[in-house]
Amino acid sequence: MASNVPNWLSQHTLATETISRHNTPDSIFDDAELARLQAFCADPSRKDSLLREWAGAGAEIGNGRGSLVGHCVQRHGTEEWVFSQRDIEMLREWFDGGVRA
Repeated sequence: MASNVPNWLSQHTLATETISRHNTPDSIFDDAELARLQAFCADPSRKDSLLREWAGAGAEIGNGRGSLVGHCVQRHGTEEWVFSQRDIEMLREWFDGGVRA
């Protein structure tokens, strides 16, 4: 992960950074990661099944080198959360507004 990513995680700014940097040279997520993020935001209750699905598709989750979205989803519902409920709603609205991976 890039050296500035931990600041986004600890400061809980990853959602706003994702939106503001989309389609710029500083985009945070590629198309595959955006698709994962969109699936999670559409239905966060699917957290566990999404993580299994992504791992089955070969995504490296939880090792610090793999999917940043997977890492964030793993933390959902824990004390080490990354996206608040408002972040998830904001991202869902952004995706619903036509942003596509």
